[in-house]
Amino acid sequence: MKHQFIFATVLLFFFVNSYSQSSDKKLKFRSISAGFGICAGEINDGGINGYLDVTSGYHKNLFSFAFSSGAEFELFDASRNYTEIAALYGREINLSRIIKIESYIGLAYFKVNYKNDDTNFISQSESSIGIPIKVKLLFYASQNFALGLNPNITFNSIENIYSANFILQYKF
Repeated sequence: MKHQFIFATVLLFFFVNSYSQSSDKKLKFRSISAGFGICAGEINDGGINGYLDVTSGYHKNLFSFAFSSGAEFELFDASRNYTEIAALYGREINLSRIIKIESYIGLAYFKVNYKNDDTNFISQSESSIGIPIKVKLLFYASQNFALGLNPNITFNSIENIYSANFILQYKF
């Protein structure tokens, strides 16, 4: 948890600093996205997922800080859940005036919590560095507001996670 907090604080400082720069600088605060969807892994049975990111832009380059978390489908207490904090680099492709694709790759801190069947269901956790690949297919309803689909995969040494989210994005 301590490493997550330090990593998140450094990345948040980066984005706040990029937003507060004067207008003659090129790095600009660009957008914020939030969404929900489904997730699955190599070990878990599938579940629900939440997603949040903030993005800055420099020329045609995108720099994003993303948070994702998911859990297995269970009514009261999920036996397996994960959290991911990622720093991503991406590019935007304009398919038309209202349809755009943003693709990203980066590094992530990945942590999974689970109840171990072999130790009388005692909660355990493991963490790893992962390589997330994320894509946003965005449909702009207005100049600043978009609806979209967000498929993701995170490769890591514990369990590769696949997710698909419905997202809302506001572009500044």
